[in-house]
Amino acid sequence: MILLSAIVAAGTGIAVATHPAQVRAALSQLMRLPMPALAEAFVMVLGQLALQSLRQWAVVPRDLALRPVRVAHAFLWGQWLNIVAPARTGDALRVVLIRRESGKGLGGVPSAIGAVLADKVVDLASLVLLCAAAGSIGLLWTRAYARLFEAAVAAAAVVAVVAAMRLRSGSQEKHWTWMRDLRDGLSALRDGPRVMASLVFALASWVAEGGALWLLCAGLGVMPTPSEILLALAVLNVGISVPISFANLGVYEAALASGLGYAGVPLPTALAVAASHHAVELLAQNVAVAGLSLSTRAPSRINR
Repeated sequence: MILLSAIVAAGTGIAVATHPAQVRAALSQLMRLPMPALAEAFVMVLGQLALQSLRQWAVVPRDLALRPVRVAHAFLWGQWLNIVAPARTGDALRVVLIRRESGKGLGGVPSAIGAVLADKVVDLASLVLLCAAAGSIGLLWTRAYARLFEAAVAAAAVVAVVAAMRLRSGSQEKHWTWMRDLRDGLSALRDGPRVMASLVFALASWVAEGGALWLLCAGLGVMPTPSEILLALAVLNVGISVPISFANLGVYEAALASGLGYAGVPLPTALAVAASHHAVELLAQNVAVAGLSLSTRAPSRINR
């Protein structure tokens, strides 16, 4: 990731050097962004993170018996690590933390993997559902997401099998037990009420993210429609689906500005909105992790 980040940084530097007028215009727009719009967007992103945590909680297997705050702790730390580490390492941390919170030792690993995969499925399904309802995303994006989903599932399956072979060296019966536990981790996808609850949380989180983006756009005097906001978010998520730079710096801004450009937002304004949206997302994630970590440690200190 260091090499790729350096390449992205170099490319960004070249773009800035060769387009000084556009950069000055974007900075001018960024300076015009009112503080109330930033504060409101920050609150919306905090709500987005809370809803995403609840989305994950809804698909955690019942037998793990985890409270929402414990799942939120695992989810948010995983999201934070994805900012600074390559190859979606945060998802692996999420598995470890869910297993640790459940108190099941290594026996809880396959169930935790299944829960994280189930969360990915619900998140993808919610975006596809929104796109289908809005009719704003063409076949190109549908195919892109289908391929990304297939690749993610294939990679997860390989990781699960390798982990099973390494952690459960022994009889074939034990290997099948490991795979059965993985299947149990996906059990929420067969539970109508639970998958519906997770889907509702997922849809609400997209609305919160879109609301934050709309507030930033409105702060600079542009009023994209809900379909245009959804288009921008879809382009953004395709663009950052494979992390290639630290905290997706540069890539995030380019993808979101491109999506807003499709919605008719002028480039300087789109760049200012994209940069501010990314900054708000990063700030909210760090504040949420810090706040939740302090709140979960406080009771243990009191008990001592």
